Amino acid sequence: TGMLWDGADGGSLENAYDSFGARTFITPFGENVNTYDPFATEIDEFLNEHREAALIVPSGNNGMDADADGIADPGTVQKLATAKNAITIGASGSPDDWGAAGNVNDLERAGFSGTGPAGATNRISPILVAPGQERGATGVNAEYACRSQDNDNGGAVVCDQVSTKAGTSFAGANAAGAAMLIRDYFAQGLYPDGTSQNDTNGDDIVPQISGALVTAVMINSAEYLGVAYNEMGLYEDAIEE
Repeated sequence: TGMLWDGADGGSLENAYDSFGARTFITPFGENVNTYDPFATEIDEFLNEHREAALIVPSGNNGMDADADGIADPGTVQKLATAKNAITIGASGSPDDWGAAGNVNDLERAGFSGTGPAGATNRISPILVAPGQERGATGVNAEYACRSQDNDNGGAVVCDQVSTKAGTSFAGANAAGAAMLIRDYFAQGLYPDGTSQNDTNGDDIVPQISGALVTAVMINSAEYLGVAYNEMGLYEDAIEE
C-alpha cells in the first residue's frame, strides 16, 4: 500500500523518521485478522532498513476463551501484530486498581488481549504485555489519553489521565514510554555504571541505540507471568523501574 512505507522516501513512518527524527513508533490500529498482510510487510521492511527504529504494535482486543476452559483461544492477534520485526504488546491489568471488580492485576493478561501464535508460521505474539486495563473506579488512574487540543493533530498535544478504560492501545502506549526511557538511559550515559556524574561520562553517552537493543532491554527487564499458553507471558517491568 505504501501508506506506512513505500520502500523509498514515502509513507508515514519514513516522514516521521526523516522530518521529525522519530525513532520510537507505535501503530495503535489494525483489523482483527491474524494474517501477515501488506501493512505488516511494510513495517518489517521499514525496520530492516532503519535499524535505529523500534516500532510497537498492540496485539488487539479480540482475545477470548470461547470454551471457558481458562485457556486463551489461540490466534487472536490483529494483523499488524503479525509483523516479525515489531515489538508486539498485549495488555495486563493495572498495578494500582486495588482489586476493582472485574479487573485483573498487572501480572495477569487481560482477557480481551489478543494472543498468538501469529499468522501461518506460528510465531510468538505478543512479545510482552503492559498495563492496559483499568475498568474499576478505585485506585489511581493509570492510563492516559493523548490528543491535539483541536482534535486534528494540528494543535499542541495534551495528555489526560483517564479511568474506566481498557485496551491494548493503552498497553502499547505504556510500552512506548518504557522504550523512550531506555533510549534516554543510554543517551544520558547512565550505562554501564548507572550514573551520569562520573568524570568519563562523555565516553558512556550513546545518542542513538538500535531498535534491536531497545527490544532486548525491554524483554530482559520484564517479569515472567508464570503461565503463558499462546503468548510469551512477560510483564513489561521497565515501565515501573
